[in-house]
Amino acid sequence: MPKILKTGVAIPEDVASKLDRIIKEFNMPSRSYALTRAAIEFVSERVWAIGEGEVLAGAINILYDHTLHDLPEKLTDIQHNFMDIIRSTVHVHIDKKRCLEVILVYGRAERIKELAKMIEKQRGVTYIKYSLTVI
Repeated sequence: MPKILKTGVAIPEDVASKLDRIIKEFNMPSRSYALTRAAIEFVSERVWAIGEGEVLAGAINILYDHTLHDLPEKLTDIQHNFMDIIRSTVHVHIDKKRCLEVILVYGRAERIKELAKMIEKQRGVTYIKYSLTVI
C-alpha cells in the first residue's frame, strides 16, 4: 500500500456542501476519500501533459465569465495562435454571465499542452476539463 500523506484543503462552502451531498448519496466513507478520488482523477486527466511526442485527439471544455475584461477576445486570440491543432470549436451561452466553449484538438502533446497552459492562466476561466486520448 502506498504511503499516505495528510494535507489540508480550503474549498468554497457551496462546493463543500455539494461534496457532502455526493458523499452521502454514494455512501462514500469520508470527505478525505472523496477528495483523494478527485485528486487521482485530476492527475489522471493531466498525465498526457507530461508526455512528449504523442499525438492526441480530444476536447478541452472551458467555462468562463465572458463579462470579465476582454476575456472572450483573449480566448479567441489564443485560439487563432493554435489553428494548427484546433479542428473545431463550439460556443454555448449558459446564462448572461457564463459561456461554455468546447475546443476540439488534434496534434502533438506538446502543442496541446501549450494551448492548455495559455487558457488555464486566463483570469475568469472558472472551469477547464480535458478529455484527450493518445492516437
